[in-house]
Amino acid sequence: MRGSRIFWGIVLAVAGLVLLLLNLGLLPGEFWGLLWAFGLIVLGAWLLLTPVLYRREKATKTLSIPVEDLRDAEIQMEHGAGRLEIRAASDAGYSLLEGTFTGGVESIVRKDGTTGWLNLKVPGDMFWGAPWMTHPEGIHWNIGLNRSIPLRLRIKMGAGENRLDLADLQVKDLQIETGASSTWLRLPAAAGHTRAVIKSGAAAMEVHIPETVAARIEVKSGLSSVVVDQTRFVQQGSVYQSVDFDTAVHRVDILAETGVGSLEIR
Repeated sequence: MRGSRIFWGIVLAVAGLVLLLLNLGLLPGEFWGLLWAFGLIVLGAWLLLTPVLYRREKATKTLSIPVEDLRDAEIQMEHGAGRLEIRAASDAGYSLLEGTFTGGVESIVRKDGTTGWLNLKVPGDMFWGAPWMTHPEGIHWNIGLNRSIPLRLRIKMGAGENRLDLADLQVKDLQIETGASSTWLRLPAAAGHTRAVIKSGAAAMEVHIPETVAARIEVKSGLSSVVVDQTRFVQQGSVYQSVDFDTAVHRVDILAETGVGSLEIR
């Protein structure tokens, strides 16, 4: 990671120095074109060699955060390029979160009475170079969440592949933002009333709604291909809704905003 920081520091310093010398008339005008050509060669070599040079830095971190006396929690995840997997934890409710984090993670935990806040993000050094430069397969987070307490999830994902299985979780509020990625999402099966906002760019998004859950789905799309199961959800304009939505015990309100890509809801 430090190598990425040094590399980009040198690039900016050299570019600034050349501009200064050109403006002072101390370098010939054609020197800038030569520098661009040389710079592209160096950058290409850096992209090819960095995964090999920094492969040794790859590490997997294990994180476990106890639930203690929390009755609800908000969890924010800022994930980079790679793979994100979320599921229900296997420890019968003793942890708020358990997981493995290949590529590292920074976590901040706060507590106010019986409410908890947890923020997860990629290490700060990652932003000096794209994560796939350091780890050829990107960042891989495999996360288990508490299945017993109400959760509010805020998830930001970069380019990559994501599998979010929330079926056994008590997610009451869900916000997802994703870029150029492929995402498989299964919504909670028995969480009462869930609100979900899904924003995707050039992405493929596949959303599964359990059979026991009614839904109201509003879609705002750009150039996306949108497919909604109309045998379950009746269409009225840009809104699709289960016939029993108003009386259902378990239901989900979905607002889906898509750019270029595909959205499938079943």
